[in-house]
Amino acid sequence: MDSRPQKIIISATPHRTLAGIMENGRYVEFFTEQIGYKSIVGNIYSGIVEEIVPALQAAFVVFGNEQRGFLHINEICDSFNIDGNFKSRSPIKKLLKKNERIIIQVIKDSYGEKLPQLTSKISISSEYTVILPRREHTGFSNKISGETRKEKLETLAKKFGIPGCGYIFRTESDKADDAEISKSIEEINLIWKKIETRSVNCRDYEMLYSGNDFIVSLIKENLNSKFEYEIFTDNQEILNQLQRLCARFGNVKVCFEQNDSENGIYNIFSEFEKCGRNKVWLKCGGHLFIEHTEALVAIDINSGKNVDEQKNDEIIYKTNSEALVEAARQIRLRNIGGLIIIDIMNMLSEESTNSLVRLFIEEMKNDRAKHKVIYSPETGVIQVMRRRSISKVRMLRR
Repeated sequence: MDSRPQKIIISATPHRTLAGIMENGRYVEFFTEQIGYKSIVGNIYSGIVEEIVPALQAAFVVFGNEQRGFLHINEICDSFNIDGNFKSRSPIKKLLKKNERIIIQVIKDSYGEKLPQLTSKISISSEYTVILPRREHTGFSNKISGETRKEKLETLAKKFGIPGCGYIFRTESDKADDAEISKSIEEINLIWKKIETRSVNCRDYEMLYSGNDFIVSLIKENLNSKFEYEIFTDNQEILNQLQRLCARFGNVKVCFEQNDSENGIYNIFSEFEKCGRNKVWLKCGGHLFIEHTEALVAIDINSGKNVDEQKNDEIIYKTNSEALVEAARQIRLRNIGGLIIIDIMNMLSEESTNSLVRLFIEEMKNDRAKHKVIYSPETGVIQVMRRRSISKVRMLRR
């Protein structure tokens, strides 16, 4: 276990709850929930197929409070007609019928004019495992590499799992004992069985399951046994909830922090507001300029005040290195997804440039979101393709 405490800061106002993760004294991720608005990502509903659109190979499904959602064919669970990636080989008209009842899960909230995105490939997670109903598949976190360990976990899935269901073992299961893992499997088995039973006689559009409590999701997604944690909050109700949730963790300390500033404890509100700014200043005097376009996000590195003709190469390298470390942090902090272009300051040797690219790749290893980094020597541009987090605790769209 890393002895250096990791800090999680949670502050609440009448309008929203804001949480931030700190590493080395700086925020690297923010999560927020607005009071009066609750993300429905992860919720499971009984939906009714309203319309099938063969041209899009998709359907529109009504669920919840009679809202419409978008269901693509690749998100339809068809256990008798799928390829190795669980994608359907059949046209959508053979899989669904108009007015048919279907169990769906929300994978993306609505945004602007875009409808919520749905899936019928249900997944329910616990601390160590994820159940995949109606999909016989055993998967493992990329960080579980030992074949002997994988075989042991697969044996536990067969012993305690529901026939016909698949299971994914999360990173934490690598160090957990058999009793903890079997209990985790049985917990999610029970949740799924209740959902199945309830779906038989439920009302149209009814919500069958919600695993979307902000604090519960925050703790489940961000705590592991590798670190010691200090969690600070300025809200007594949240403190009580945290104490209940973290009672079984020996590596978590929960503390109350009185808020005497409009910036929030640990300046959380003022730091969060900075995420809305295009310009990010660097200690060396340079800055990043972050611009969102329709197709991509561009991050430009500028030397700014950091100018000295006598030490040009040294300054360019120092500015680039500091900027790339900050760019990696900002990508996590702002939860930027899609295609990201970083235009580094060139005029450096190939060796120096390669060193900078390696530095950036190393910094991006701290990012839990799936991503790929590509450098193009011809243009001096770093490309990042990153999957934006759709965790149950979602960053506020700015």
